[in-house]
Amino acid sequence: MVELLKKLLSKTDALNILELISDLSACENNESYKPLFGQLQNLFDFTDAVCGNGNLKDALLSKKPVYNYLPINYPEGYLRRYFNKGYHILDPMFKETVKTGQVENWNEVNKRLFSGKKEIVYSDAAQFGLNDGFTYGMSDSSYNNWSMFWFAGRKVDNTARTKHIIQLTVPHLHEAYKRLLAKDKKKRYHLTPKELEVLNWLKEGKSSWETGMILRISERTVNFHINNIKVKLESTNRTQAVAIALRENLIQL
Repeated sequence: MVELLKKLLSKTDALNILELISDLSACENNESYKPLFGQLQNLFDFTDAVCGNGNLKDALLSKKPVYNYLPINYPEGYLRRYFNKGYHILDPMFKETVKTGQVENWNEVNKRLFSGKKEIVYSDAAQFGLNDGFTYGMSDSSYNNWSMFWFAGRKVDNTARTKHIIQLTVPHLHEAYKRLLAKDKKKRYHLTPKELEVLNWLKEGKSSWETGMILRISERTVNFHINNIKVKLESTNRTQAVAIALRENLIQL
């Protein structure tokens, strides 16, 4: 693998990838995240990108989009059409990437699945100048949290080098995007560090008394935090509060 990468990537490529990884680990918000795709454009040729994050099982089954997405110079008109027409369910690039776990080139998938005849998702994308591209994603083991990335343009170099660059960088793009979304969600729900602690122990099935003993606070204080949590998460009971917190990645299994 190392020898293959040496053949495919130059020293400049390797340095640019390391710089991008370092910058991704330090980015704090969408405003600092989005420009980093410009660094990726220095490594391979694409003009438009978009990333989505959510529960993979829900995304494949739901009639409505159930994940967050962040366009990077991606045509808003096409995104509206994509979701309005339910392409998030039909998208062969999305499905094939999930199935193979590999970096998938759009034209290769089109030839493989449709013998080169333009399927509707491809045809509509081409109307917006998205003639070719790559799709690749990352997920946790339970598929509760996945990110999918689309890199597109009128012409994208379909080479082994490009695929390896995407394989090397997308895991870091995923981790950064996941971290930013988690930060945004915590900010939106305004959960305090103590409330998150209480939620984590509720997740473990602990009672208010047990949670109080663990956190060295009174049972009454635990119940005060639980009531606040239920209000903030708009839940009717503590079980639903835990379910919402897990769904929103406010806490982890």
